[in-house]
Amino acid sequence: MAVVPVLCLSVFPHQEPRFLIPTLPVFMVMGAKFLAAIGPVKPSFMVVWVVFNVTLTFVYGYMHQGALTPAISIYQQKLSSISSKPSPGSHHAIFYKTYPPPRHLLLLPKSSSSHVHIHNLEGRPVTSVRSAVLDSKAKCREAKGSCQIFIFMPATVTARVEDHLSKDFKLHITSICPHLSMEATPRLMAWWRKKIQFAEFITELCLNIVKVI
Repeated sequence: MAVVPVLCLSVFPHQEPRFLIPTLPVFMVMGAKFLAAIGPVKPSFMVVWVVFNVTLTFVYGYMHQGALTPAISIYQQKLSSISSKPSPGSHHAIFYKTYPPPRHLLLLPKSSSSHVHIHNLEGRPVTSVRSAVLDSKAKCREAKGSCQIFIFMPATVTARVEDHLSKDFKLHITSICPHLSMEATPRLMAWWRKKIQFAEFITELCLNIVKVI
């Protein structure tokens, strides 16, 4: 019963674990029948089951996209400081390999909402970030007033983006932790194999807000 909708959903390229929530009751019933058939559950199985669920609760309930809301709050404060100006200018928020927020979270008045542009680059090549910055700079030159360009991206891809931008622009980086983006996961296996230090691995569990000047 649950296999058919899961297979149909899997046809589409971008999926998330939360899409499987409607199938959980069916799988729970199937799992209960399986456990009842094999007899009493061993304590070791219960330990694994508890650890597994606690881990996923922490990862998806706390860390997954965890810094996005605080980052948007910071960005909203920056926008509110310029919304009252007679010439609000042009303001651009570029989201790369992380979720773009709903515009209503920015709490923008109608008078200034048209001056704020949200660019969702999703998982495109890193060169698309430079293209988005150049396009935003061009729009800023056409608009009157101030101009702000911010890039929101996981720390795991920040170094590559810096390589494409640092020669032509000044970059100011603010990090908010913890943050886990499945579009750009930290190098867990590299740390496990001792190719990187634990401190370096921890710094990758952040969302970086990069101001382009």
